[in-house]
Amino acid sequence: MHAKRFEELKATGALPSPTGVGLEILRLTRDDQASAGDIARVIQADPALTGRTLRLANTGNAAASRPVTNITDGVARLGTRTVSAVALGFTILAGNRSGKCRGFDYPRLWSHSLACAVAAQILCTHTRTCEGADGFTAGLLAQIGRLGLASIHPEQYAAVLAEWAGGNPADLVRLEQAAFVTNHNELSAVMMADWGLPKVVSDAVLFQEDPAAADPSAGSATQRLSLTLHAASRIADVCLALSDTQAAAYAPDVVTRCEAIGLDSETVLALFDRVFFQWAEWGRVLEIATQKPRKLSELIEAAQSSYAAVPAQPTSPSRAQMSAGPEKTALNPADDTEKRPGDLLVLVADADASSLRFLEKFLVLSGYRVRCATGGHEALQVFFETAPQLVIVDASLPEIGGLELCRRLRQTAAGRQAYIIMLTPPDDEETLVRLFDAGVDDFVAKPFSARPLFARIRASLRVVGLQERVNLDRGEIQRIHAELAVAHRRLEQDALTDVLTALPNRRYLIDRLAHDWAAARRGGTPLACMMVDIDNFKTVNDTWGHDIGDAVLRSVAGVLQREVRGADVVCRFGGEEFVVVSAADFDSAMRCAERLRAAIEREVIGEVNPIQELMTVSIGVAVRSEQTRSPEALLKAADEALFCAKRNGRNRVASMRNGVLSAVSPQSDDSVPPALAEVLLDAQS
Repeated sequence: MHAKRFEELKATGALPSPTGVGLEILRLTRDDQASAGDIARVIQADPALTGRTLRLANTGNAAASRPVTNITDGVARLGTRTVSAVALGFTILAGNRSGKCRGFDYPRLWSHSLACAVAAQILCTHTRTCEGADGFTAGLLAQIGRLGLASIHPEQYAAVLAEWAGGNPADLVRLEQAAFVTNHNELSAVMMADWGLPKVVSDAVLFQEDPAAADPSAGSATQRLSLTLHAASRIADVCLALSDTQAAAYAPDVVTRCEAIGLDSETVLALFDRVFFQWAEWGRVLEIATQKPRKLSELIEAAQSSYAAVPAQPTSPSRAQMSAGPEKTALNPADDTEKRPGDLLVLVADADASSLRFLEKFLVLSGYRVRCATGGHEALQVFFETAPQLVIVDASLPEIGGLELCRRLRQTAAGRQAYIIMLTPPDDEETLVRLFDAGVDDFVAKPFSARPLFARIRASLRVVGLQERVNLDRGEIQRIHAELAVAHRRLEQDALTDVLTALPNRRYLIDRLAHDWAAARRGGTPLACMMVDIDNFKTVNDTWGHDIGDAVLRSVAGVLQREVRGADVVCRFGGEEFVVVSAADFDSAMRCAERLRAAIEREVIGEVNPIQELMTVSIGVAVRSEQTRSPEALLKAADEALFCAKRNGRNRVASMRNGVLSAVSPQSDDSVPPALAEVLLDAQS
């Protein structure tokens, strides 16, 4: 995804993102100079994350005879990479357990992502593909692009999901690309890169559903991790299967995908049991639903004994699951800005039991919905679980104190939206200054009278109503911005696409070649350019008409797209010429060019009528070298090689290597189709 397009999506403000605490932890874990104490101090700014980190440090494999009671020891026990994965996943999860996209199963997404994360961690650790924590992060966030599209375009994405109906992942990518000029794999990869995750992780996520396209060099780190994610995703499918029959249908594919990363079937059976165990442990820590364990060996036996049709590859909700409709929220604001008591959820935090009972009783009798807490940590947990619009907190709250609680709330997006009333001792000037510096909206001195307090609560209704109206307006602006961004990207794509063949056009080629040239220079990697020209194409137009000529062009374009590797790009250069840009060395580029030539000679004529003779192409190949000074020079070298192929009889591959031209004859000597040769003789006479 182009950086400009991603910035357009970020500008909507609707993309899921880790909190500042999560990003800072991620940054520190990549800093060799950062200590466990530095990371612990950042974690402590988020009480909910602190609690879950300590809980994980005392759970399962991490647990020891001596329980961990402070966050520094917890970080040391878990390891910084694991803590980073927890922080990144939990801080994103906290604000995205539900959303506005009808038909998008948010709980199932997180359950599947967690199962995929655990499976990827176990597989990476066993095969030594990468650090287990990096595998966990990649698996947990592999589908974050789907959540991003559902957040930015909730209505349009609901329509895409309805049309997809839980079918093949490739169909979902195609529908997303048509609707948004991007897809969830692309968006996942660029979001992870934006958060500073290692490039191998974001690149592997990009190719998770098509590992063969991951990297030109077999066995690369990106390709190995993408194969691992591919296998982990299928394991997650088994974990979340709606029935044993569906799980059995997926089971053989688990073994096949794991064999691709070097695991035999016995090893896979043993690792599969560990996935279910650790999935349940992580589910308890992150409060994500899991399912009862299944035995892979039993599922495989059931699959072998049954000839029932295998369902499509649903890694997402089925149509029946998606028809449940939008999630109901506790608050449905009216058009007016004045709120009613029943619309307001109030959090009351007070260590004084009598004061707490009094406030709860009168608020409930007045029609408000109330949640209570007696300590600072409990108040934070209740707040993040329920997101109340009004908080009434005692300044002398135990554990972290009312002022510190207010400061921590104001550091979060939900806390900045809440209206906070502080119950304070008899006020003085210094107390008031500290109150408002901490972010308090209003205060009542203790011991308080009911009438002044409830007058302030009624006043907060209007402020909350105004705030929600602002949020609605902001949401509408974000929606319009997202739609404009999609329209802009679609226009940009149209400007870079050839109308006839749907391939990228010459303008795109120039930009892409310059980009790949710069990347090849920086990394010292090979770069090849192949110019493909249809032989005697003018005669096709003159003899059978331009409609047949157009059909030939489309057919050749289709063959080129099918035959190149996933990382290669095919562009229409103009007229009957095409260009293929590939990260390949000279020998690989020549083999690729010959494969393209033979495929077109073999396949094109069967797709184009009334022509009943073979169509052929000539191809010129050039590879970047020290003598090649610029992308334009590489393109010119390929053009000169093409001219050499034409001059030497057509239907062949020629190359320009280190300034030397050479042509290679094809296996067949039929360089000009007989029907076209007859036309040429008539023209010459």
